[in-house]
Amino acid sequence: MFSEEEKSAIARVVQEFEDAWARRDMTAFRALLTEDCDWVNIVGMHWHGSDEVTEMHRVLLHGRYKGVNVQTVSHEVSEIAPGVALVVQKSQLDDFTTPDGQVVRALQTMGIMVIVKRDGKWLIRASENSSIDPRASMKPTAK
Repeated sequence: MFSEEEKSAIARVVQEFEDAWARRDMTAFRALLTEDCDWVNIVGMHWHGSDEVTEMHRVLLHGRYKGVNVQTVSHEVSEIAPGVALVVQKSQLDDFTTPDGQVVRALQTMGIMVIVKRDGKWLIRASENSSIDPRASMKPTAK
C-alpha cells in the first residue's frame, strides 16, 4: 500500500499534467513522461515515446484544443506493484470544435494512467482515456 506521501506525489503528477496543459508548457509536459511512454488518445490513436507524445499534444493544444482546458473531476490511486501506480481519473474537457466544424460541449472523460517511480521521481508510463457517453455510463443493476 502506498503511503500518504506517495499518494500525494502521484496526485501531484496528475495536477502537473493539468497545469502543463493549461499553460501549453510542453517542456513541463514532457518532464512528466517516461522516455518509453505509451499514450492512447480519446479517439484511439496510439503514440509511443515522450517525443511523439509531447509533439502530438503540442499540435492539439495549439490547434484544435487552442484555449481548451482539462480539469480533473476525481481520481483514485492504487498500487499495482512496487513503484507502479494505477490512476483512474475522471476529467472534463472544455467545449471544442472538431476538424469538421462540429461543436462538442464540455466533454467528460474517464481514463487511466500508469505512473511509475523511476530514479525517485513519479512519471507517466502510459495513459488512455475515453469519452463518457452519459446515455451509457451507468453501471448495470444487479439482478
